[in-house]
Amino acid sequence: EKETEAEIIFTDAMGRTILSLGKNKYPAGENLIPVENNLRSGIYFVQIRTKNSLQTRCLSVMKD
Repeated sequence: EKETEAEIIFTDAMGRTILSLGKNKYPAGENLIPVENNLRSGIYFVQIRTKNSLQTRCLSVMKD
């Protein structure tokens, strides 16, 4: 099974880094990444950086 080293960074809507998971190796395909449950309600951007690519996804957190 192929692995890729990736860095996962959460930023808020203002571009401030909220959480960085550092560089780790992940197997190819879908992965569940545990995240601390202390994110406040709001919109976040998740950057997934590898040696060959940069992907950004939007994450919406809603709490009571």
